[in-house]
Amino acid sequence: MKEASSEGAQRRFALRLYKALLRAHRTVLPEAMRSLGDAYVREEFKLHKSAKPQHLHGFFTQWIQYLEQMRAQGPGQWGVPLTAEQMAALTDEQRGQLELLQKAAERLDAQWEDMREADNPVTKPE
Repeated sequence: MKEASSEGAQRRFALRLYKALLRAHRTVLPEAMRSLGDAYVREEFKLHKSAKPQHLHGFFTQWIQYLEQMRAQGPGQWGVPLTAEQMAALTDEQRGQLELLQKAAERLDAQWEDMREADNPVTKPE
């Protein structure tokens, strides 16, 4: 019975963390980055839905750190570079995911700049 109770508490904690992350995205990120961030959070939480408890501690810890970082930065500011130690600790799969995420963010950044230029009457072509 205790195991079912702890699973329920773990599920409630995961749901609260998930919702807090989405709220932070709404507050801090521009719309284009928000949709990317929300999709990433959704996919990661879905993948870890059936993870073993020993794997969830690290998963939750990293997402809590990310949430604290988002809250500390505020609107219009996001991200911090990974340290050499953090990069070295990544698996090949994680490096691949990071590379895909970086490319997607660069595309969104370019689209964001294009939209801003299109709305700026000084740079808008006639």
